[in-house]
Amino acid sequence: MQKEENDMTAVSLKSKLLGTDIKKRMLIPIFQEHNHKVEALVGQDFAPVTLERYKTSLKHTQEFIIWKYKVSDIDITEIDHRFISDYDFKTNGSFRYWYTQIYAENYIQKLDEAVEKFV
Repeated sequence: MQKEENDMTAVSLKSKLLGTDIKKRMLIPIFQEHNHKVEALVGQDFAPVTLERYKTSLKHTQEFIIWKYKVSDIDITEIDHRFISDYDFKTNGSFRYWYTQIYAENYIQKLDEAVEKFV
């Protein structure tokens, strides 16, 4: 084996072989980080209403994950077509059409950015 930056230990070797050394990238912190960046740019690049829409999108996403998966967050690698379809179904069934369109578009845009950044 090649020597990496850190010395290899039995525990680190086991983790690498089992694939447990891979850090999970959770959706909610990524979304929160995005919202924090937008908040810092309100008045410069973003209107206050845009920040409120992103905050609402985050809230709806959290509610959806709890409803669908019975957990508080998911790894972004678990986001697939079914996730998007179920999210769309849930929001279309729960919210008015215009409301859904605004937040679904925001959500899909942020999801695309997260996947590009981390995958």
